[in-house]
Amino acid sequence: MCPKINAWSSFPKSCPNTGLGVFETFLCSSLFFIAPFEAYLVSTIGGVVKYVLLFAILLILYKDIYTKRATRLDWWISFFVVWLAYKIVTIFWTSDLSIPLLHFASQLGMVGFLFVLTSMDIGERQRNSVLNGYFWGSVAFCLLSLVFMKPSGVYTQRFVLTLFGVQVDPNNAAASALPAFALGLYLCTREQRTLPKALYGFLGVLAVYIVFMTGSRGGMLAIAASAVVLLLFSMHLKLYQKVVVAMLLLGGCILVLGFLPQDTYARLFQIDYTDGSGRTELWGIVWKAFLANPIFGVGWGAATKLTGGMATHNTFLSMLCEQGVFGTFFFVAPLVYAVLASLRKKQVLPILLLVGAIVPALTIDAINKRFLWYGITLALVFLRGAENCQNHLECEE
Repeated sequence: MCPKINAWSSFPKSCPNTGLGVFETFLCSSLFFIAPFEAYLVSTIGGVVKYVLLFAILLILYKDIYTKRATRLDWWISFFVVWLAYKIVTIFWTSDLSIPLLHFASQLGMVGFLFVLTSMDIGERQRNSVLNGYFWGSVAFCLLSLVFMKPSGVYTQRFVLTLFGVQVDPNNAAASALPAFALGLYLCTREQRTLPKALYGFLGVLAVYIVFMTGSRGGMLAIAASAVVLLLFSMHLKLYQKVVVAMLLLGGCILVLGFLPQDTYARLFQIDYTDGSGRTELWGIVWKAFLANPIFGVGWGAATKLTGGMATHNTFLSMLCEQGVFGTFFFVAPLVYAVLASLRKKQVLPILLLVGAIVPALTIDAINKRFLWYGITLALVFLRGAENCQNHLECEE
């Protein structure tokens, strides 16, 4: 009898379960679940989530030391730590300290959370739990958006979830809905799953509708990129299955377009969109600053100063400007490694998680956003899990 295969991975359920304890797993899963709702929670209960995140980091570190859990500081984890350390160093030559002071604690928290979760071997059930929290949090965001969507401020063609009178930026809302699409589509193509394929397909189409309603072109691009990645790199799908999935996905998108308001449709597909809502001008300013200081950058927060307090709308361009090629290398190298390692191990899930995190960051400033860091963290957690399971199976043989 063949061993059962996990719905999220390509490895048997005989792979070892180690790492996080029950309470730690619950805490981390909850943090991933509530990530799309943090802005709404801040308006009602204040910034409690960041303290919960800090508690989770300290608890995991304590358990690592107290129980002598096996941890491993791989080079790609070290690179993120070096990136943050160098980013802090650039404060000494920045022209604006307001951004570093505002985001300092958040950056420490995001890198710290990535560090504690990726430096240990997390067991299969624990990995599944945190990823389920991430997936179902996005699904809950989509379902609530379906009921409580309202125009985003003065932008009558863009709709976002509105709770307690609070709204988030439409591009951030689109990024929050993306995991429901990418992971729903992924589960729809898997033989091992806990719910019917039709339900996962419905959730994927719902997420497409929510993303399109935000009027986010970056979100639309991320949907296309996620679909391409899944169809190209899913080794468990035969060619005819990929064709069927592609046709169903295309049909679902066409169906969604039929329900979009005319103004929203025009915003997504208008052909006279030449300046990217002023983005190209901002990119030009930041690019010139990068060319003037290409190696070490102009310092943390300087990009915002250069654009007159406006967001650059490109995370990696801002990074090049502020930390130069030197600092950006330490952030990008682990991401490139994760994609190449996933391809080598024939694991599409980490790539999907990275696409959902990185593609939206190409059109907005996301270095301080949960969706970017949580997507990267989960991708690395599952990549390490794939490596551990592969080693385990080779040892058994």
